Amino acid sequence: MALVTKSIKGTQDTLPSESYKIQFVEQSVLEIAKNYGYKEIRVPVFEHTELFQRGVGDTTDVVQKEMYTFNDKGDRSITLRPEGTAGVVRAVVENGLLNDALPLKVSYLVSCFRYEKPQAGRLREFHQFGAEMFGSASPAADAQMIAMVKDIFDFLGIGNISLEINSIGCPECRKRYNEALKAFFAPNLESLCYDCKTRFEKNPLRLLDCKEESCKKINVNAPSILDSLCEDCSTHFEELKEFVRTAQFDRMGAFTYSEEEGTYGAENFKDSISAKVKQERLDELMTLQSEISLAFNQSRVGSEIKVIVDDFNDGVFVCRSEFESPEVDGEILVKYDSSVMADVDPYSLVGEFMSVKVVGADEYDLIAEPVEIL
Repeated sequence: MALVTKSIKGTQDTLPSESYKIQFVEQSVLEIAKNYGYKEIRVPVFEHTELFQRGVGDTTDVVQKEMYTFNDKGDRSITLRPEGTAGVVRAVVENGLLNDALPLKVSYLVSCFRYEKPQAGRLREFHQFGAEMFGSASPAADAQMIAMVKDIFDFLGIGNISLEINSIGCPECRKRYNEALKAFFAPNLESLCYDCKTRFEKNPLRLLDCKEESCKKINVNAPSILDSLCEDCSTHFEELKEFVRTAQFDRMGAFTYSEEEGTYGAENFKDSISAKVKQERLDELMTLQSEISLAFNQSRVGSEIKVIVDDFNDGVFVCRSEFESPEVDGEILVKYDSSVMADVDPYSLVGEFMSVKVVGADEYDLIAEPVEIL
């Protein structure tokens, strides 16, 4: 039977002999993300073009060369998503999710589209897993994300990986770094490609992304952004690295499969991850989460935070952090203090705010002393 048409170049059919492998990977990454507190979010496959122009950057190759953009019947410019983050951020803001308790954690599995040269491992339609955390400026939030990705790789048996970590600082840091980049590239401006000459004026950071060999040779000696970090951003970066060291990610080496456990073949791919291996990975995940939570909570000792009282029992207030305060893992336990709460019925404070000072912590809770009823 003659075919009317064939699949479009750069796309790929997933047949039954392969689809269950993808299902296993997708289910695994979403389950691990769920264990870290991330809930799945789903967003449309196409958005208004300006979302990606602003969110991804109008000087990037993705926006300038790779997006699938068209006008719909209402003459509106529409683009098939080239990546997941922009649409997720739009959905979070539009639906007011930032008004809920923070931090907000969401994960997603999406199909994406980029018009680029098809090659092995790179298609014009591809699938992406992502996770976003909103409402936390703590380095522990970054460390938790790194821990989750490491656990996904370990669970799926993906070895020989390394962690390359960096910081892009705050807007002021990037402003200084852009100035440093312009000073560095200015003497070599005529040697840059056409795109980089445009980026030099619009967004010097994008000069470092260029794939042209002539530009890549110049980029080798470009200044490091770490030299442009302000004191707060430098401290944040050092604390993040300390969290990573504290969690000892290197102790969780990726496992390998033996012949007895199976191979990656189509017949027994899923069965090769035995129940025992799964449980070992989950045990390591829980241990790692405890280490991150302990380091996170210990970093709050000595700080003053605003809390909401949820309950009063046996002379102790059970509280949670108010969303504008530094977030914590677990509950905040505050012992009743008559010197601060004189003539106040402690039960009447349930649902009210108070300011407390953190004096101790474990991986589950913070111990605090009352400072003031708000």
